[in-house]
Amino acid sequence: MKINMTSRRDFITKTTLAATGLSLGLNTISAKGLRFSGPNDSIRVGFIGVGNRGTQLLRLFMAQPDCEVAALCDLYEPYLLRDYSKVDKRYTGGYLGKEGRIPKMGETFSNKVTRYAD
Repeated sequence: MKINMTSRRDFITKTTLAATGLSLGLNTISAKGLRFSGPNDSIRVGFIGVGNRGTQLLRLFMAQPDCEVAALCDLYEPYLLRDYSKVDKRYTGGYLGKEGRIPKMGETFSNKVTRYAD
């Protein structure tokens, strides 16, 4: 029986190559291939506070094909109108809200993105 002695350098080289190959192979698997379709394939989100950071988050959500913007809410009307014009095509109903509507919106939607100024 012959015992094969591997040097430390050979071991590190081979394991590095194997790990690199494995990581490259796993990167080619798409997330959609692993996704299961269910009864709720889209998510409806309401946004409270669409100022600077809220608008950035709104853009990120709208980039997802399975995201629906259900409502926008802000105390400052120019922000509200600016962002409503961006989501008008994907707006699924709901309401545009102001000061009195914020608590109601918080109760209505289970998925909310809130961003208030500090």
